[in-house]
Order: sequence, then structure tokens, then C-alpha cells
Amino acid sequence: MTTLPSPLASSSGEGVDQNLCVALLIGKRRLSAWLRVFAAALFVCASLLPRRAGAQAEPALSTTLAQQVFETTWQLVADHYVDAAFNGVDWQGVRAEFEPRVRAARSWVEFYALMRAMIARLGDGHSVFLPPRAAQIAHAQRRGAPGAHAFGLAANLRAMPDASLLVLQVPARAEAARWLKPGDRIIAVEGLSLTAAGAASPLFDTRARVRLTVTDAYGHNREAVVPKELFGSTHFPPPVAARRLEGGVGYLALFDFSTFGSSAYARDALMQLTRRDKLTGLVIDLRANEGGVMGQMLDVLGMFLEGVDAGAHVDRVGNLTSYTVPAGRLLPALHAVPIVLLVGETTHSAAEIFAAVMQVHGRARVVGSTTSGNTELVRHFRLPDGSSLWLAVASYRAPNGAMLEGIGVVPDLTVDVPWWRFVQDQDPQLVAAVRMLRATMASP
Repeated sequence: MTTLPSPLASSSGEGVDQNLCVALLIGKRRLSAWLRVFAAALFVCASLLPRRAGAQAEPALSTTLAQQVFETTWQLVADHYVDAAFNGVDWQGVRAEFEPRVRAARSWVEFYALMRAMIARLGDGHSVFLPPRAAQIAHAQRRGAPGAHAFGLAANLRAMPDASLLVLQVPARAEAARWLKPGDRIIAVEGLSLTAAGAASPLFDTRARVRLTVTDAYGHNREAVVPKELFGSTHFPPPVAARRLEGGVGYLALFDFSTFGSSAYARDALMQLTRRDKLTGLVIDLRANEGGVMGQMLDVLGMFLEGVDAGAHVDRVGNLTSYTVPAGRLLPALHAVPIVLLVGETTHSAAEIFAAVMQVHGRARVVGSTTSGNTELVRHFRLPDGSSLWLAVASYRAPNGAMLEGIGVVPDLTVDVPWWRFVQDQDPQLVAAVRMLRATMASP
């Protein structure tokens, strides 16, 4: 998913990355609905749960305002949705079904549940309705504001296709750091397999601790009772991981393009990798990257490419939002350094666009499995009550004219394995990427 600001939003209503909050609302293409819960930043997802004891009581429902929000939301979809056929959904019929239910709602909680359900009918894996509190926290996180906090398990997780949660990062001072480390996978919560609907909800509820079944890359299982805590985005390390491999090959994992300042973190990591000696090759790992904001992604592309076409999003009437990689931002230390990208079905949205642009322009080769094909542009609309509608409004077209939605980026070399189950040094996709780099270096 990629985002742009809406012309109908206020000046502060900048496009916000849907991956922050959509998890609790809808399923993602090729993943079950519950798995999508964890494909998001956990602290924002937690914000969608009931408030803890001592919080102010919910205000009484204003039927007039609720009706206005309903009417505005329905009309925005009718006017701007990417597919004029609404993915085969009878949008007029949806209005006829939901309008009496909205009129009968007796609380904001009930009303917002109806609004989420209505937008979920589109089934596109992108569009989502967020109530005011969740919208406010998402907006704060997008801008790096310190107020975006929530209560839950302090870990950066990604949902894997085998119904496990891969631990990407744990803040060094978090309670969870005593029990979890990057590369671990959570396979059960409170003794319930994550294949079960709702099994993961204890990660976000108000209980002080959660019992996890965790497995490491060697297949060793352990039980851990982990305290939950109040935390926010500023507690996490930057969404990157970098190290040098044997033979002067650099490795850079980019976990998202949505964290505030993610492009700057990527640049800093690359400069650290090249500070002492020139790299002989570079592997960029996008397999756990769920996308983010186009501007952040384009800034990272500018470290490798200079002023080239980065494709376009095309709306339902053919209007284009075209992209160009910014000029003047190349990293000189990476000049002529061969690059291989690692991708897979857990590569989404702006990360897919990154891979497509690098591949089309011949700046990188791609190894792994085909990406998710989930590249629609999402536009943020601010609603009268402070809620947000994030709506898919356009499909992505790569610089070579290929449409990626529902298709994805096809690797130059397919290595279709469950990479998340391997110790990194034994990861078959990483091994193949390094082998490809060394073959490139050896060729005249």
C-alpha cells in the first residue's frame, strides 16, 4: 500500500500509511484475516481496543453526526474507488443494507463497527475506516510524534504464511527483550495455535502478561510469560538491519517505508556499511517490508538511481500520478556496486514498487519468490467526526508498463522456501543472492 494526501483533507490531513492500523479491520490478499493483524505496527493496533480502566467514558452518540459520517464515507467510495465496479460489490445495495443499521446504532462503538464492516465489503486489502482515536494515533506515529503510545507486547512482528509471527525487533529496554530476540517466531498465544481465529487477541488486551509459545530458527520451542507495557514508536530501533557478510558483501534489511525518517535511517545504515571499505556487492532484504509512503520509498531509490521514471498510479478514469526518482541523492560509495534484492509473498506495496523500479532499470537483480501484488494507491480522507477513510484510488503501473496489482514482482531467480525458518547464514535465498553477486563480480 502506498499513500498520498487527499485534496479534501485539511492541511494536516497528510496521507498516512495504512499498514499502521488496518490490521484489526480487514484481511490482506493471500493472508488470512487474523494474520493481517500482525502485519501492522502493534502499538497502533492496540489503540483500537477498549480503553483501560480510568479512561473517560465514551460520549453519547450524535445520530446527526453519525449519519453525516456515513453519507460522506459512502459517497467518497462511490466517487473515488479504484474499481468502478467495486470489485463486484453492489455498492448501492451496501448503502441500502447499512443505512438502517447506522440509524439504529446506539453507541459510537456500534457505529464505528458498522463503518469498518461496510468498508471491509470492498475486500481489496487496502481500504479501511478508522475511528477518531485510532486515526489520531496513526497520524501521530506517521509524523514521529511521541504521543503515539499503546499497551501491549513491545515487539515489532510480521505475520508469516505458516501462521507464525516473526520477531523483527525488540526494544533493548523493553520487558519483552528478556524473552524474545530477532529471528524468533511466536507460534501460539495462551496455548492456542495462531491458526485459530482470535488467538492473538491477548497480545493487545489489558491483562498484564501474555503466555507465548516461541520457536527459534533451530526448531527449539519454549514457553515464555512476557509482561506487556506502555510503549510507542520512539522506543523501537530504526526499521533497518545492516551487517557485512564474507567477501565484502553488504546486507541491508528494510522493514518498512512508513516509519518516520525511514529513508534517513536507510542512508545512515548504508553509509556505515561503506565507511571503511568499498562493498563488493549489496543484498537488500525486502521480505519483511510491508510498504509505506511513496516519498520515503522514492528517497531510498534515489540512493541507487538518478532521476529515472518510477512508474505511475492510474485511477479508474485514467488519470496518472507519475513518479520520478529524485536526482542528486546517489551514494557515491555504491557506484557500480552490484545489488540483489530479496523479495517474497510477504513483500507488499511500496516495497514491491521499489523492487520493480530497481529491476526494470537494471540496477538490481531479484531473488526469492513472487511478491504479493498489493500495490494500490491509498488516499486519506478526513471525516467530520475526526475519523479517517483510507481508500484505494489507483493501481500501480511499472516503468515498463506492467501492472503489478494482483500479479506482483517476479524474481529473476526463484528460490521458493520458507526463509523465516532458517538461521540467516543458512537462509537459501540469501545464499543464492550472495552466489549471484559473486558470479557477477567474477564475470569480465
